[in-house]
Amino acid sequence: MRQRVLFFAAEMGLRARVGRGLLSFGYAVELAGDQKRALELASDNNFQVGIVVLGSSPANSTMLLAIRDHVPQIIVLAERPDEIAWLHRTFPEINSLLLTKSNEAAVIGRIGEIIAGIDKIGRKAALFPTILCIDDCKLDLAGHVFIAANGREVPLTRAEAELLKELARHPRQVLSRDDLRRAVKGRDADSYDRSIDMLVARLRRKIEPDPKFPRFLITVSGAGYKLVARPQKAEAGQSNAQSTEPERRHITALCCEIVGAMEHAIKLDPEDLSRITRDFQEAGITAITKMGGTIATVTPDQILALFGYPEAREDDAERAVSAGLDAVAKIGQLPTPRGDVLRARVGVARHGALVRKPHLRESVASSESPN
Repeated sequence: MRQRVLFFAAEMGLRARVGRGLLSFGYAVELAGDQKRALELASDNNFQVGIVVLGSSPANSTMLLAIRDHVPQIIVLAERPDEIAWLHRTFPEINSLLLTKSNEAAVIGRIGEIIAGIDKIGRKAALFPTILCIDDCKLDLAGHVFIAANGREVPLTRAEAELLKELARHPRQVLSRDDLRRAVKGRDADSYDRSIDMLVARLRRKIEPDPKFPRFLITVSGAGYKLVARPQKAEAGQSNAQSTEPERRHITALCCEIVGAMEHAIKLDPEDLSRITRDFQEAGITAITKMGGTIATVTPDQILALFGYPEAREDDAERAVSAGLDAVAKIGQLPTPRGDVLRARVGVARHGALVRKPHLRESVASSESPN
């Protein structure tokens, strides 16, 4: 089956030239000339690779985040070296190439090589289990989710999942930063790039009970990192045993979003926009998980959480309200580059739902509350 590639560029001539080049490599290519069309195509979840010409519009970085939610592999073409540097800092898992008139043909060839490498890695990954048990936790590599011992589901980025997968392939072995960088970014990764340290720090905040005293991801001074626990493949029988009849219960849904997100996307520099997005997500997720909420989905400007899943408590509604108030307060202390502070709004709804553990998405689909 041919790889399906989505290519977004505002310039018609560039779309045509790159599209022809990709077709010559044997890929099935869909072209998009505006953001609306690109997002419509991406939402079909039918593409293995997305290629985006970044351009100078800050809104393009927001679109990049949206496409990344649907397309597993992203390649970004930037027109300036400073854009490449920003991409390396903000999205270390994304391949980025400098595109100029003089190197256009070479870039098209390099894109073909990257996609071929992604295809090869994908075929190898098919032999690797998609769900691993690490002590009393689970790692869903296909769904990019870490499931803690208490059932809390933590969404992972593609780079975070790839890093954990590489460590899981070599349990209790020390892997150097270069080894991990190549696993996440490919063979052309910069040897002096510190993105792996940033990824590990982010992962620890997400999966470690206490990030200051790591239980899973251990630093070996001067050598790299290792996964202390030995992962086990989830047994098929265990998966079947958990697929029981749906249970009717009340779910409390909490939605927290930035006020004026579109205005920020239009007026802020992409790097500043990325920073306040990250600060918003960290503050909101911290407030919600502290009260026992389960993070369902996270977008650049919105967090959806559930209370009453996977474990139900009598005070789920009160916990949700407390988490919402705390999130609004914490986010309201975050400064913006324009000298004011972020503002957030929270909605809380309670509704009957059918829950089939451990499928979080089924519980959301069975309830009207998130809407």
